[in-house]
Amino acid sequence: MKDTEIIVGLDAAAKEVSKSRSGLTRQRAIFAKESARLQAIATKYQELISAVNDPEYGANELEKVNKQKLAAIAADYTALRAEVVSLLDWLTANVTEF
Repeated sequence: MKDTEIIVGLDAAAKEVSKSRSGLTRQRAIFAKESARLQAIATKYQELISAVNDPEYGANELEKVNKQKLAAIAADYTALRAEVVSLLDWLTANVTEF
């Protein structure tokens, strides 16, 4: 390869890395925002969660179904939160801004 080809190639590679870093930096901000939104869900619905988790709740079929729904939502929430935190941790550790 000629020196000029190498210089052009290195410039192109640097631009691609820069674009990727910029995109990942934006994603880090998005994940941070969504992580905060996800965390707020538990607080927003705390009264509802407490009511459904009350030991006296669940006496009839509708209440039993509601307990199952809450359990499914809680499992989904927990898994999603773990994924978001893991991705945010990775982005924070591996993507720095210039």
